[in-house]
Amino acid sequence: MGTKKTWEDRYQARFDQHKVKPALRKKYQDSFKDRAEFKANVIYERIHHCLGRIPKSCCDIGCGFGVVATRFAREGIETLGIDHDDDLIEICRLKQEEEGLPGNLCYQSFDISKTLPEKKFDLILCIDTLEHIQDDASALHNMVSSLQENGAIYISTPNKFCLFSLLSDPHFHVPLVSLMPRRWTELIVSKLLRKIYAVDVEKLYSLSSLRQLCNRAHLKIRHINLEQFRETVITQPTPFRKMLNALCRINFLKSVLENIYIRLIVREHCFLLQR
Repeated sequence: MGTKKTWEDRYQARFDQHKVKPALRKKYQDSFKDRAEFKANVIYERIHHCLGRIPKSCCDIGCGFGVVATRFAREGIETLGIDHDDDLIEICRLKQEEEGLPGNLCYQSFDISKTLPEKKFDLILCIDTLEHIQDDASALHNMVSSLQENGAIYISTPNKFCLFSLLSDPHFHVPLVSLMPRRWTELIVSKLLRKIYAVDVEKLYSLSSLRQLCNRAHLKIRHINLEQFRETVITQPTPFRKMLNALCRINFLKSVLENIYIRLIVREHCFLLQR
C-alpha cells in the first residue's frame, strides 16, 4: 500500500507535468510560493484601499493553488475559490485540510464562462486568469451576474504591449511571443524551444481591447494603474520621479506620460469594475 500523497507532492507533480526543461521548472518553482504570497498581500491591500472597506464575501476565479483565496479568507471574508482544473481544486482542498486553513474558505471546480456560482459575492477576483479563458465575454457576463448590489470585480491581466513583456513574455519568458497568434506561440514555445508541454494562454490584452470588453458589459471602469501613477509613481522623492512630477504640471505632458505608463510600462492591466 503506497504512501498517501500530500498537497506538496501533488504541487510538485504539477510543475513536473507542465515544465519540460528541469532548469526552467526549478527556477519557476523556487520563486513561485514567495511571489504568490507577496502578490496576494499586495492585492488584498490594494483592494482594501480602493474599496475603503473589507468585502463581506469574495470569489476568486482561476484560484490556482489558492494563495490569494487563502489570504482573503484569513481576514474573515467568506471566500470561494474556483478553477476549471479539477486537479488544482483537489490540491487546494488537500492543503486546506492538512494546514487547518479557515473554515470560511471553500473550493469548487467549474468554468466561469459556462457556469454561475450558486451565490452572489461582494467582490469577485479575476487575477491572471482572463487571458486563459476562451470565451472571455461570457465569463465577464457571468461575473457581473454573480455580483451583489454595489459589488465590484477586480481584474488583472498581463499587458500585451508592455515593453518588459516584449523582451520576456510573462508566461514563457521568450521575447516577442506576446505579439504572436496562439498557434505561433505554441509552435515556438512548445515544439521548438520545448519549454512547456502545451500553451494554455488564449490571448493577451492591450489596454484598448480590455476596455472594449468591459464597455460591452456596461461596466464602470476604475483604472488602478492610472491611480497608482498619480498617487505613487510621480510622488516618490527620487530625482527622476521629481522630474516626472514637474513635467506632469503641464497638462499635455501629463497626458502623454500617463498614456506611456499605462500602455507600455505596466506589466499588468488592473481594473476595478462596477455596474
